[in-house]
Amino acid sequence: MIPDLHFELPDFASEDESERLPVLRICASCPVRWECLELDLRKSGAEPSGVWGGFGPEDRAVIHEYWAARRRRAEGRQQP
Repeated sequence: MIPDLHFELPDFASEDESERLPVLRICASCPVRWECLELDLRKSGAEPSGVWGGFGPEDRAVIHEYWAARRRRAEGRQQP
């Protein structure tokens, strides 16, 4: 428990849907939600776990495919 929060933080790495719902609610109002998602896409790649950026692992696996393709296209445009 973090002092001054007055509640237990949920397990952000849990695969149990009932434990992930409170995490998704926390993420929904987080000011760095998109930066968090970007960090996970860079760090975990196509093998995500837990909740990052308000998305569970299944959603992020799909997002990663599009994100990676977009990065490859962007990098291709930057090369001389």
